[in-house]
Amino acid sequence: MNVRKPREDYKVIILDMDGTLYFQPPFRFCMAFSLAAYYAVHFWRLRELFLLREIRKSREKGQFHPSERNADEKTRAVLAYWLYEYPLKYIRRFRDKKLISLVNGLKSGGAMIVVYSDYPADGKACAIGVDADRCYCADDGIVGCLKPNAAGLKNILHDIGADARDCLLIGDRYEKDGLCARGAGLDFVILPRTKHARYRKERL
Repeated sequence: MNVRKPREDYKVIILDMDGTLYFQPPFRFCMAFSLAAYYAVHFWRLRELFLLREIRKSREKGQFHPSERNADEKTRAVLAYWLYEYPLKYIRRFRDKKLISLVNGLKSGGAMIVVYSDYPADGKACAIGVDADRCYCADDGIVGCLKPNAAGLKNILHDIGADARDCLLIGDRYEKDGLCARGAGLDFVILPRTKHARYRKERL
């Protein structure tokens, strides 16, 4: 945690999506089960599953996978379905209701709410009930890079016309969100990744 003033004093709250606004461990279990069930029946399409895994691994390393930019139309449709559309079936079930209530309350108090994710987050923000003013992702022309590269976050600040000193970033991984915030000069809070650990000790 690196917070220098009360949360109500920040003009902009920047939120990571995956693992922050919803709990990722149970979500990943549901996704893994769905993928296994689907490709066990459609085994001749296992190449798609391997590609999905490679893309996730590349993004974890802060790199875009070549197939994301060079895929044909059919492959892009598969990636969009499993990475962006299908997760909306589960995401609301595992949302952090307390955090979302806090965030929406801060917006009511005048704060600007921004969601910043490595993956497209507009649909997810809507699905879990976050009243975001802006949503940005690594694929945007404005951002153009993956966390923890701070260049994308700096571009976001420029786009919304905000000073880093007026912004608080809330995430769940120091090696991604924390380092990104530090690189851009923002205060930040890193929340535990599991519901039990997060609620056992209030962090906000």
